[in-house]
Amino acid sequence: MIKIINFSLILILLEILTNASCEDSPSVIIIGAGPSGIAAATKLYENGITNFTILEAENRIGGRIYSAKLVDEIIDLGAEFCHGKKDNVVYKLANVYNVLQHLDVKLDFYYSSQENVDENFFGQLFHIFSDIHHDGEKYVKDNISVGEYLTKTFV
Repeated sequence: MIKIINFSLILILLEILTNASCEDSPSVIIIGAGPSGIAAATKLYENGITNFTILEAENRIGGRIYSAKLVDEIIDLGAEFCHGKKDNVVYKLANVYNVLQHLDVKLDFYYSSQENVDENFFGQLFHIFSDIHHDGEKYVKDNISVGEYLTKTFV
């Protein structure tokens, strides 16, 4: 598989690497300001390594954790589950703030503002996702992601 890398990113990386020095502490480049990038920066900082740079392609932090407007509602696009406790940096970081909900029988859905998602709206959204999941080719054309499809269709 051939991957195309943004040329300007290569120039930025070369500039950072050229000017990096390890006199006092190692220089670290973190690619991405999603949960893993932020967790890596946190761990470095906690261990006394403060000479790091986080490179992010988007104009925001958060990675796949992203709230967006869909018609007249706000929905969270991705990263709604934290799978596993053992050796999971995201679990360790989120658990400190008591924001994780352990799944039992009934699922409750919340916006990032911690307000409940309207059950009728959730039902409509669930129906759309169910249709996409079971008959994806009917809804997702040209190899676009579900998020791109929803944005293109409803925003």
